[in-house]
Amino acid sequence: MRSNQNNFKSVIKLLTTGDKLLVAMLIILGITSIFAINKKRLPGETCSVEVSGEKTHHLKLSENQNLCVEGSMGKTSIQIKDNKVCVTHSDCPEKICVRTGWISNVGQIIVCVPNKVVIKIDGEKQDFFNVITQ
Repeated sequence: MRSNQNNFKSVIKLLTTGDKLLVAMLIILGITSIFAINKKRLPGETCSVEVSGEKTHHLKLSENQNLCVEGSMGKTSIQIKDNKVCVTHSDCPEKICVRTGWISNVGQIIVCVPNKVVIKIDGEKQDFFNVITQ
């Protein structure tokens, strides 16, 4: 442990003031870009459900409802509530789609690969560059 601290200190001593400023600016730029991109996500109005690549349902997020679709491995239960959608149950082994949780913004998706079910929030998508420049 002590040698790691000494190694770190020796590396810090090798950095010039310009190097330290560059590292600090890159960290700040990275953090602010994450917030800028996520800040402008638009809420969706509808969602599409695809099973095995075929669009099976187009649903309004404003209407609370439960839906069950038959995928290649079994059933996938979908819940729409308070303008959000989530998968509440799936017969897939890993349950990654269930653990994804609620989605509500344009472009967000929930995918159940083993069951071949995709849920996507639809709506008018804003250009990436418009988000950055606004």
